[in-house]
Amino acid sequence: MGCEKCEGERLKGHKFCSECGTRLVPAAPSPAEGSRTERRQLTVLFYDMVGSTELSAALEPEDFRDAIANFHAVAAEAVSPYDAFIGAHVGDGGIIYFGYPVAREDAAECAVLSGLALIDAASRITLPNGKPARVRVGIATGTVVVGRIEDGDAGNSAVGQVTSLAARLQSGAQPNQCVISNLTQRLVGELFQTEALGMVDAKGFAGGVEAFAVLSRSNKDKLHRLMQTQTALIGRRAEKALLNHMWQQVLGGQSQICLITGEAGVGKSRLALEFTRQAEQDDSFRITCFCKPHSRQAALRPFIAHFRKLAGAWDQRTEPQLAVFEAALAPSTTELDRHLLARAIGLQRAAPAEVAEMSATQIRAATINAMIRQVALLLQQKPVAMLIEDLHWSDPSTRELLEKVANGADIGRAMIVMTARPEITEDWALAKALDPVALPPFSADETRKLIDGILGGQASPAMVRAISERSGGVALFVEELTKAILETEGHVFGEAGKTYDLPSSFDLPETLQDSLLARLDQLGEAKRVAQIASVVGRDFSKHQLLQIAPELGGLIERGCEKLCEVGLVVPLKKGARDFQFRHALIQEIANSTLVRADRREYNARLLDALEAEAQGSQHADPERWAQYALEAGRPARSVHYWLAAGTESSKVFATKEAEARLRRGLELIGRIEDKDERARLELEALLSLGKALMAQVGHANPETGEVFSRAKLLAEQLGDTDKLLAAMHGEQSFDLQLSRMRASRDRCNDMLTIAERLNDDTWKAIGLRSRGISSFPLGDYAQAAEDLESGIALLRKTGPAVAREIVADDLLAAMEIYASWSLVYLGETERGMALAYAARERAELIRQPYTRAFSMVGLNYCKMLTKDFDGLEQGLEECIALCEENEILYFLYTEKVHQAQFAAMQGKPGAAAQLHAAIEDYRRTRSILYQPTYKHWEAVAWLAEGDDNAAREANNWTIVTAESHDMHHMLGEYYGLKAVLDFRAGDHHAALRSAELAQGWVERQKAKLAGQLNRELWDKYGLSLALVN
Repeated sequence: MGCEKCEGERLKGHKFCSECGTRLVPAAPSPAEGSRTERRQLTVLFYDMVGSTELSAALEPEDFRDAIANFHAVAAEAVSPYDAFIGAHVGDGGIIYFGYPVAREDAAECAVLSGLALIDAASRITLPNGKPARVRVGIATGTVVVGRIEDGDAGNSAVGQVTSLAARLQSGAQPNQCVISNLTQRLVGELFQTEALGMVDAKGFAGGVEAFAVLSRSNKDKLHRLMQTQTALIGRRAEKALLNHMWQQVLGGQSQICLITGEAGVGKSRLALEFTRQAEQDDSFRITCFCKPHSRQAALRPFIAHFRKLAGAWDQRTEPQLAVFEAALAPSTTELDRHLLARAIGLQRAAPAEVAEMSATQIRAATINAMIRQVALLLQQKPVAMLIEDLHWSDPSTRELLEKVANGADIGRAMIVMTARPEITEDWALAKALDPVALPPFSADETRKLIDGILGGQASPAMVRAISERSGGVALFVEELTKAILETEGHVFGEAGKTYDLPSSFDLPETLQDSLLARLDQLGEAKRVAQIASVVGRDFSKHQLLQIAPELGGLIERGCEKLCEVGLVVPLKKGARDFQFRHALIQEIANSTLVRADRREYNARLLDALEAEAQGSQHADPERWAQYALEAGRPARSVHYWLAAGTESSKVFATKEAEARLRRGLELIGRIEDKDERARLELEALLSLGKALMAQVGHANPETGEVFSRAKLLAEQLGDTDKLLAAMHGEQSFDLQLSRMRASRDRCNDMLTIAERLNDDTWKAIGLRSRGISSFPLGDYAQAAEDLESGIALLRKTGPAVAREIVADDLLAAMEIYASWSLVYLGETERGMALAYAARERAELIRQPYTRAFSMVGLNYCKMLTKDFDGLEQGLEECIALCEENEILYFLYTEKVHQAQFAAMQGKPGAAAQLHAAIEDYRRTRSILYQPTYKHWEAVAWLAEGDDNAAREANNWTIVTAESHDMHHMLGEYYGLKAVLDFRAGDHHAALRSAELAQGWVERQKAKLAGQLNRELWDKYGLSLALVN
C-alpha cells in the first residue's frame, strides 16, 4: 500500500505517509484477490514475559521499552525457522500464527517446536534487573475467520474461539512452560513428550478445557505410529514384490535406488516401512531420514538430523554428546570425516591440519562425501536399507548427495528407498531417470478392507460408499474419515446385520484440514476459482462458475487450467468445459474456507440462475438445489427441494435414501417464517416420511405412529382432505400392527364414511383396503374377502395408481395378497391362489422392492397354508435375500419365521428352537399383529418334538394375547391345539371343552381351512377317536 498523494512507500505498521502525512487508505482488492477474508484452520501461539509488571516498576520507561523490544526480537528469531507468522505484539506478549498465509501440513508441529525454542531462547536473555527472562506459552488449533494480517499489526486479525483458547492456555501456564490444547496434541501425536494436565480452568470456557504440558521432543518420528499398526498391508502386491526383488539384488552385492511416488496420504510411507521391516529380518542396518517443509533451505538437514540422533540429540533442545557420537560412528572412520560430521551437527572437535586449507565450498563437498563414506563403512558389516521420506521437501544439498550415490558412488550392499509426491519428477532430473514406483489410490475393495480393519467390524455398504466417495481411495483420507465416524456418537450397528452404519452427518476431520488447505494455498489466484467451484459441488462447469461470478471470466479460464495442471480437478471429457474435483475432500476444504456472506451470495446467484434456466421443467437436481437454497438462506425453497428429492427416491423405491432426504427437509422446517407455508411443507414431508418408515421398519415403529398423528393434526388445520386421508390411513396401519383391532376397524369405517360424503373413489379404495386388511386378523374372513374384492374391482375400473401417493406398497397387489389369504381360509383355495400369483406377477412387473417382498411373503404364506411345497424353499430364500439387500426389515423377520415354520412342517430336528429364535427377532419390529400365529406354530413344533410343557406355555400365551387384542384369526386352531394338549395331559373334560370352543370359532368364521387343520392335528394325536368315543 503506497501514498495516493505523493506515491511514497508505506512503512510497515504506519497508517500515515512518512513523506507528506496523508492518511494511507488500503487499496481495494482485485477481483482475483476478493476480500481475502476466509475461514481456515490455524494453530495459534500466544506468549508473554513473566514478571514484566515488576520489571517495569524497577526500570526507566526507555530501558523497559528496550528490554521488551529485545525480548520480542529474540522471540522472533527463535521461531523464524518454523515458518511462523508474527501477527501482533501487545506489550510484553505476542501472537504467532502457523499455517498462515499458506497452510502447512506440519503447522501444529512447527508451533510446538517454536514454543520450546522460544522458551529456550528467552531463558538466555539477561534482563536489566540481572535475572533471566522467563516466558509462558499457550498453543491451540482451530477454525478462525482471518482477514488481511500485516506483520507487526496491533490487534488480533484472526477471529475465533481458538485465539481465546490459546490466550487462556498461555495465561494459565507456569513460567517456562508450553501448554497446548487437546486438538493440537492430537495433531502432533507422539512427536512430543507431553504431560496431561486434565481439565484446566479457562475463562469463557464452561467446564474448563483439556490441556497438555509439552516436556520435550520425543525420540519417535512419524513412522512410529505406522510401526504400531497391527493390520496387514492392504493391496500393493506388485509394488511390494518389486521392492523385495530389488532387495535380493542388494543382498547379492548390487546397490539399488527406488523412488516411490504418489499423492499425499496414498500410502507411500506404509509401503516403504513394510519393506524396511522385511529388510531388518535379513540382519541389516536401517537408516531413516525425514525431509521437512520448514527445513527446505537447511543444507543436508535430513542427514544432519540422523547424525544428531546418533549423538543422543533427538531435538533442538538436547545437546549432542561427542563421546556418544564418536562411539556410534564406524570404527574405521577417518579423522577428517569425524571432524566434518561432528562439525555438521554442532560439535567442537579438533580439526585435522588439512581443514585449514579448505574453502567453504570444499568443506561442504567433503561433508557430503563423509556422509556417503559412513554408509559405505556400515556396509562392510552388513547391508543397509535407507529410507528417505518426503523428498519433495528436500534441500539442494540433500539432492546433490543422492545424485552422487546414484551416479556411481561405491556404497555396495545398500538400498535407498525414497518417497515423494509426483511433482518431484518435474524439477529433479534424477527422479525422472529412476522410473518411479507410482502408487495409485485404493480400489473399492481395498478401501472396504481398510475401513473394516479400523472399525474392527464390518462397515455397512452405505458407510463404505460414503467414505470411498469422499476419500477417492487415498489411504490417509479413508483412515481419518473412518476414525472421525468412529469417534462420533452417531455411528451405529445396522439392523439387518452386525455392521457399522453411517451417522446422519460427519465433518471433515481436523487432522486432514492442514494437509488439504496447504494444497489450496499453493494455487495463487486459482484458489478463488476453486472456492467458487466448491459451491457448485464436486462436479462443475465453467458455465456454472460464470453464473456465480460473471465478472471473473478471465480468472475462471486461467484458474480452471491451473487446477487441472496441478491435478486438483480433472476434465470430465477431453477439451470439455465440465470438471470434477479429484477428491471430494478437496471440494469440501475449499468450501469450508468461504465466509458465510460469500457462501450465501454465491449460492443465491447459482440457484437463481438454475431456476431461471429450468423454468418449471423436471430436469432439476433437487438434492443439490436443496443445498444451494439452504446455503443461500432460503429454508422454504430448501425444504421444497428436499421433498422433491425424497419423492424421486421413493419413485425408484430407494426408501432408505428417501427417508434421509425427507429428514433433512424436516430439520429445516423451524426456519421457515411463514406459518401456513411451514405447516404445508411439514405435512407433505411427514406423509412421505411415514411411507418410507413403513416400508423399512414396519408400521408398528413408534415414530411411524407419531409421524401420522402429527400429519393428521396439520391436515385438519389446513383443511386438506387428500392429506387427511393419507394421515388416517397411516394411523390405521399403525393401530393394526399394534393389534388395536377395534380402533383400526373404526378408522376404516371413518374413511368409508368420508368417501361416501365426498363421493371420492380414492377414499373408497383406501377405506376398503384398510377395512379388508383389518378384518383378516379379526378372523372375519368373509368381510375381508368382500371388502378386498370390491376394492380390487374398483381399482380395475379407476386404475391402480389412484392412491400411489398415499400407500407405501402397490394398492392393487396388497389387496390381492390379503384377499388370497382370506379366500384360502374360507376354503376357496383355487381363487385364493390365483390372486396370490396375480399379486406376485404384478409386483415383478412394477419392480418395487417393497411390493415384491410383500408379494413373496403373501405367496409363500399361501403355499404353507395349502401345503404346496413346490418351490417354497427357493421362494423363501429369494425373499430373504431381497429384504436384506433393500433393508426391508419387517418382511425380513417375517420371512425368517416362515422359513423356520417350513422346517417344522418338514419335521426337521431343532425346528421349534429355530422358530422361537426367529419370533424373538420378529419382535424387534414391535408388531404384535401376527405374534400369536407364530407362537402357535412354535407350540405345534414343540409338541412334534415331544416337549408338551413348552408347547402348552407357547399356546397359552397365544390364546391370552389373541383374545386380549381381539385377534380372532386362527383362534379355532389355537383352541384345537389346546384340546390336544389337554387330552395328552389326561384332562379329557378340558379337552372336550377346548375342542368345542375350537369348532365354534371355525363355524362362526366359516374357516374351512382351520377346521381341516384341526382334524389333521386331532387325527395325528388320537384326539379324534377320543372325541367320538
